[in-house]
Amino acid sequence: MSNSLKLVCVGDAGVGKTCFLKTLNDGVFEKCYNSTESRYMTWEEINYQGKKYLMMDTAGQEIGLVSPFGWNEADVFFVMFDLTNSLSYKNTCWWIEKIRKNNLKARLILVGTKCESTSRKLYHKDIRVHNKYSIPYVEISSKNKISINELFTFL
Repeated sequence: MSNSLKLVCVGDAGVGKTCFLKTLNDGVFEKCYNSTESRYMTWEEINYQGKKYLMMDTAGQEIGLVSPFGWNEADVFFVMFDLTNSLSYKNTCWWIEKIRKNNLKARLILVGTKCESTSRKLYHKDIRVHNKYSIPYVEISSKNKISINELFTFL
């Protein structure tokens, strides 16, 4: 599997990283799950649209880590935030800066999650971080499988 693209999902706890990966892996949205714990962060093989990827789900509490797990091995980072949580969006700058400090070669994609939610607080006009860092931006819904295919076109 050394030829597989290595993708890491980062972002604050609760933004939907695990739900996203479970939807990719199983094709089924699971509303309830246990939060990822940092000791369980490992590369997992995901088959999506006939291609194999190695993906890592992070816990969202990596703030204190000097050398985050697997970050130096990653090819792409999905910097995820919850469109119903303004603080998770504000924290994307921290995540992007941390990634760039630890991995200069990886590509970054900003991902707004839960775009289907009626509790949405952030809209396209509010999202500017991707312009600041010159990275792509996609809004997705793991629940309704909205724009997940679009996200993978940036790979």
